[in-house]
Amino acid sequence: MIAQPQKPAPCAPSADRAGNRRGRPPKYTAGQIEQARLDYLAGDAAADIAARLGCAPRTIHRWATSGGWGSARRRRGQSVAGLEAQIHWLSNRHSLTEGQTRRLAMLTRSLERLKRAAPQPKPLPVILGARRGDLLKTALADAYGLYPYQRAFLRSKARFRCILKSRQIGLTYVLALDCLLACAAGRDQIILSASQEQSDILIEYAVAHAARLDLALDATAKSELSLGPHSIRALPANPRTIQGFAGDVTLDEFAWHLRPKSIWRAVYPAITAIGGRVTVCSTPFVPGNLFWEIATDHRNRWSQWERTRITIHDAVAQGMALPGGIDQLRANLDGESWALMYECQWLADETALLSWELLEARGVAQAEHTYDGPVFIGVDVGRINDRTAIAVIRGEDKPDKDGKPRYRLMYVDEIKAKTFAAQRAHLKALHTTFDVARMRIDRTGLGMQLAEEMTCAYPATTNGVHFTTIRKERLALNLLRLMESGRLTIPRDPALFAQLHAVKRSAAAGGVRYDAARDERGHADAFWGVALAADNLSRRDPIGNGYQVEVLI
Repeated sequence: MIAQPQKPAPCAPSADRAGNRRGRPPKYTAGQIEQARLDYLAGDAAADIAARLGCAPRTIHRWATSGGWGSARRRRGQSVAGLEAQIHWLSNRHSLTEGQTRRLAMLTRSLERLKRAAPQPKPLPVILGARRGDLLKTALADAYGLYPYQRAFLRSKARFRCILKSRQIGLTYVLALDCLLACAAGRDQIILSASQEQSDILIEYAVAHAARLDLALDATAKSELSLGPHSIRALPANPRTIQGFAGDVTLDEFAWHLRPKSIWRAVYPAITAIGGRVTVCSTPFVPGNLFWEIATDHRNRWSQWERTRITIHDAVAQGMALPGGIDQLRANLDGESWALMYECQWLADETALLSWELLEARGVAQAEHTYDGPVFIGVDVGRINDRTAIAVIRGEDKPDKDGKPRYRLMYVDEIKAKTFAAQRAHLKALHTTFDVARMRIDRTGLGMQLAEEMTCAYPATTNGVHFTTIRKERLALNLLRLMESGRLTIPRDPALFAQLHAVKRSAAAGGVRYDAARDERGHADAFWGVALAADNLSRRDPIGNGYQVEVLI
């Protein structure tokens, strides 16, 4: 008798990181997961949280691992403010389990020890007459339209101010107003941002505030404005060019500055003669840099500073308009990027291919677009949902210590919602602008037509690349090798860093998969554009021209 083949059992739907089964209604809402995170940070055991939520403790552990909850909880347990927050949270519970009661006692003892060991705080130095009073009164009025946290910043009299902030909450706008009010009070102002373009934006905001306040400016330029004998200067963040000035100092996005300690040593003396004030403001980046030291009062060396922390939740709670709300904004970001950009958390993700530390080490000042040497171009094609990312890499004059060529990413151009005809014209213009040694174009799916047309137009330099799992692994690891060896540097740009950091390693059938979650900017398109431009550059050409030409099928 021949055995009849059995029908295969239907595959169980796989689960996402939240424990929700794909193809079924979500089992856990974003609100439940957020409450679990808050409970975990407050010190609740995973088993207790799981019991309240009706899930297995391993689900909570999985969320904690993917979201970095453990490191955040450890940091909270090492500071007075963090311990006080946990004690407050537990003390206000209606009833405590035996484990929570023991934890409350342990936290109380830890807080007492920490307070005994910590030096007694000294009064914060203040500065008077730092702003013109009548203009300050106008700016603080409801009619001017500032949010409460913006008005609180203007009211501060602290001489040394540190603001750890979320992105896109209007702090740059109020920094410009603060500098204008100080300049009107007779105090010169020096502004440094992570790039000259960002410093110039502060000047533009200051000019707009002057118009709102009916304040006549004597002269304005792209990087400077004058008000009588006093001025606001937006200087490049270069230690060699910022010395010799005097005035109050504002360091915007200081965590993202290149060589921050050198900048600090060069600009800090500017406050000496006038008794000036210093303001540092930034979104977080990697732990260990100078902004992190100031923001966390590392080793109690920065106790004279007034510190303010403003997350996206704080801003919205104080009236900031956010179209679509926090949940909609949050849905398009992975947990680490959300925590870093919007919740003021210092995080590092071990699953990221390019770590924050590596990006920090390879970040350099923005390169000029004018260059007459050979360039390598990578194009990751998008049309509607994703962007077309065009990366341009050039060679450097000096090789590395082993004699191997070095490269610099000049820039990444991102094109969204343009026709393929417009994209083709853009790519052809690059052949006119640059000496293109090689252009590689993603020809997967909708990129096939554009890749074929450009290959026909420029057959000697252009190749189409079909993205497979093996091909993407090779591209990703080649880029990693170039970065780790120090042979490729990149512009120090937060948005670019975020896209390069977004690609993660994950297990896949037959090997390792390299990809990123889709967000409002696309699918880490800049990463794949850069990877295509850098492809094969890690190999040294024995002839000595720095690269090898390879036909990709």
